[in-house]
Amino acid sequence: MEYINLGNVARARQDFPVARRNYLEAVDHLEAVGERWGVAVALKRLGSLCFELGEISQSWEYYRRALRLSTQIQRKPEVLENLVEMAELLGLEGSFERSVELLTLCINQSELAQTVRLSAERQLESLKLEMLPNAFASAYARGPQRKIDEVVEEILIEGSIE
Repeated sequence: MEYINLGNVARARQDFPVARRNYLEAVDHLEAVGERWGVAVALKRLGSLCFELGEISQSWEYYRRALRLSTQIQRKPEVLENLVEMAELLGLEGSFERSVELLTLCINQSELAQTVRLSAERQLESLKLEMLPNAFASAYARGPQRKIDEVVEEILIEGSIE
């Protein structure tokens, strides 16, 4: 986890190449010692960093890898956090309805961390302004009807964001 912390410090200083290098070192080191939860955290941080740098495809891939690990080790709060971040990427790519579905699915889960819930709610407010009211309402209603396991499986199977 030391490399993750070093990555966080570098990122706070906006030294993005060093942050990326530290997060990647964390992944390598934690995979070598079998610390899957730590690997998932490092991958999530890489996804967030790539998002900040506008590297949407790479961000999606890191979040997808983190989602797979979080699912395997049954860490539902992390699964939900990854899904909320992925919903934001979908919105940026113009998949508004899919993003709304994913966000409303997550918001309806008691395990969703409060800070992540607030982020999801802000995203929904933004998407509401981008969409026709009927399309938003339909996607908003569909989300809670979905099952997390099925949605995760779809994301893991489909691969890239495109």
